[in-house]
Amino acid sequence: MVMQKKFMEQRILLRKLMKKNINYSSCTEKVINSKKLIDFGLLSINSLFLYVFIKQSLLWALLPIIINIAYYLYSLFALDYIKKHKKLSDIKRKLLDYETHTLFNTLNTISYFSRTNEVMARKLIVEISAYLREILKDDKKVVAMQDELKVLDTYIYIQNIRFEGNFTINADIYDIEYVPRFLLLRMVKLSSRFNIVKQQNAFAELEVFIDKDFVCYTLTCKSFDGQYVNYDEYDSDFTNLFRQQIELEYKGTLTIQIEENNAKFVAYINKSFLGEVDV
Repeated sequence: MVMQKKFMEQRILLRKLMKKNINYSSCTEKVINSKKLIDFGLLSINSLFLYVFIKQSLLWALLPIIINIAYYLYSLFALDYIKKHKKLSDIKRKLLDYETHTLFNTLNTISYFSRTNEVMARKLIVEISAYLREILKDDKKVVAMQDELKVLDTYIYIQNIRFEGNFTINADIYDIEYVPRFLLLRMVKLSSRFNIVKQQNAFAELEVFIDKDFVCYTLTCKSFDGQYVNYDEYDSDFTNLFRQQIELEYKGTLTIQIEENNAKFVAYINKSFLGEVDV
């Protein structure tokens, strides 16, 4: 009965995850509201100048023309801004959809252990619950490094149980306090999709440092067999979505370099986006 109750709780979390919407940012809403306000103001001003134009000199016609040109340029900016943030919201929603795979796969593992090792099944339930609570939190662009590492440790723990592995990460942070939310997690997920993390005795080194105007997050994976790497992942939907998110949201880049037994996943994030943590 206890195990069934736990499964029901996981299903509820899954439904929340699948229904979770990533809304436009508050800045996007401000742009939309300001555009509506300017539309109303411009209509009023044009009506006033039409009256003045009829009553006064033709030179008054220049002023509404200038105002309308300025408004047209602003409209181009506002529409581009809204289009960009809509695209970003779609990308983040699609990336979040991949978390359902993590949940389903973990639930299958829990189902197996519930028949063979109930203690391990309970541990997995606790870990996947903690993992989902972090995933379902309010959307933030930047979080404290220690919070991101906690989520990362939970994910690695779950993966090691699922694949009977012993993957570990050694972190060298260089006093960098903040990180884009889920950046490190998705870099490790990416290495897993390349079938690197899943290999026995594979390990990684996480290095974070400042390089001019960028903060460089480097995940270097070692001690894996290159012949089992899934190179098709270079052009997968997950990789492309992750790369687009970094480019649009943080004005950064994502590079992937894989050799025979050494792989580097590097994310360059414009440090202007890491000034302070979201709370």
